[in-house]
Amino acid sequence: MERTLVIIKPDGVANGLVGRVVSRLEQAGLRIVQLKLTRATKAQILDHYAEDPEWLENAGARAVERLQANGIDWRELTGCENAPDVGRLIRMRLVDYMCSGPIVVLQAAGPAAVRKTRQIIGATLPSQADPGSLRGGHCSDDVILSFQEKRALENIVHASGEVSEALREIEIWCAGTPSP
Repeated sequence: MERTLVIIKPDGVANGLVGRVVSRLEQAGLRIVQLKLTRATKAQILDHYAEDPEWLENAGARAVERLQANGIDWRELTGCENAPDVGRLIRMRLVDYMCSGPIVVLQAAGPAAVRKTRQIIGATLPSQADPGSLRGGHCSDDVILSFQEKRALENIVHASGEVSEALREIEIWCAGTPSP
């Protein structure tokens, strides 16, 4: 049975979306096999968002592209000189964001759990998420606004993107916690 990791982020918890997330996963035929309310430590978040050069480059490049497309001088706004440095800035803002309040960490299991969960949650950028998805229906934050306000994009929930990523993330968040 395939498993995936879902984290309901501080804004999702604060906005009362825990039940809605769980309900949507269960309605899709997934089984919640573990769930806990916790506060993330800086070490957990740094481990979760590991300093992977490819991730830093991709995250930074996507942000730079989005800012440039809107006529914004990304170097001036971010204080960075290249895409990987923008990626590092995003990572550090994610640490602050994910440690800012309680989160819910859960494992969902079922056939194609990773793919189904990503579909339910929607695109990372709320503005690009399908209106029927969790992010599309319950989140309105924007990359440009988040950079202008010097904070992370608040998109209510994280879900593993691939089976290998799910296994790594489950180890980070659920190691030593028995599950049925």
